[in-house]
Amino acid sequence: MIDLHALRTTLGTNLARAGVAPQIAQRIMRHGDYKTTLDHYTVLELTDTSKAIEQLPMIEGGIQIFP
Repeated sequence: MIDLHALRTTLGTNLARAGVAPQIAQRIMRHGDYKTTLDHYTVLELTDTSKAIEQLPMIEGGIQIFP
């Protein structure tokens, strides 16, 4: 049996990881409110958080806030 909600969660999560704006993901997933997309269909993990931190620019002088 196929779990359609699991597939929708995979879609929402992959859209977030691809950097798609929540409002666009909301439209793709046909939700009435982007909070539904974020709260119920987007599952980000610690690795996603660390990747976001790594993308922050270096502070002038070569100091990075988060190693």
